[in-house]
Amino acid sequence: MDMIKNLVIAGLVSSYAGLAQAENDWHLAIDWGVQSPDTSARLSKGSASTIDNSLYEGSPTFDYDDSSTVVGIAMGRAIKQNLRAELELRQRKSTATKRILNGSGVRATDTFQLDSSLKSTSLMLNGLVPISPAGNLTPYLKAGVGVTRHQTVAALTASINAFGIPAGAANPYPKKTENKFTWALGAGLAWTISPHTALELEYQYIDMGKASTAADSFSDTVEVDTQGHELTAGLSYRF
Repeated sequence: MDMIKNLVIAGLVSSYAGLAQAENDWHLAIDWGVQSPDTSARLSKGSASTIDNSLYEGSPTFDYDDSSTVVGIAMGRAIKQNLRAELELRQRKSTATKRILNGSGVRATDTFQLDSSLKSTSLMLNGLVPISPAGNLTPYLKAGVGVTRHQTVAALTASINAFGIPAGAANPYPKKTENKFTWALGAGLAWTISPHTALELEYQYIDMGKASTAADSFSDTVEVDTQGHELTAGLSYRF
């Protein structure tokens, strides 16, 4: 009788442990931070015969702001003991504005000012691999692929000194919305503060492809390379 009782107790303990593990399979995370963009904009050179490119040939490349805000939310689950998968949604907005630069070559005496805004929303499928936990601290590696929805708009003001043309009204480049393949690599550190909750600090490098505005009246566009370094802090809850 005691043996049966012990077997029942052992079975209940084992079932509870399995249930507890299953309850921690899923996670929900929110994060906030900054992006240091390797993002730059320039006039398209794809239509060099157009009046617009003929006029602005030699215009400089404009770097976007030194930093922009990143916000995100993710949900995932453990698929193996040392592998978690998640879907992550992040949004960031960058601008290049009020920067007056000289052209190059024969346009070195001319000045250009670009006002541009880039809003990027990414949906990523990430894999997270924990490595060598130490007490409540768990470092991890992260890799992901997905798609980013870009919304890009710009206006360019040029002062053409070579022709005695002063800066006039900004030439508008209409907003364009497009989706681009995206990949990211990163690493993070999770600090467990309760059985279900952890604080996380994370870095990732993300490449969101190339975005552009719609064409202006001269069939020209502003092209934007969209890469960046992101540092975020967040809260993860397992259930």
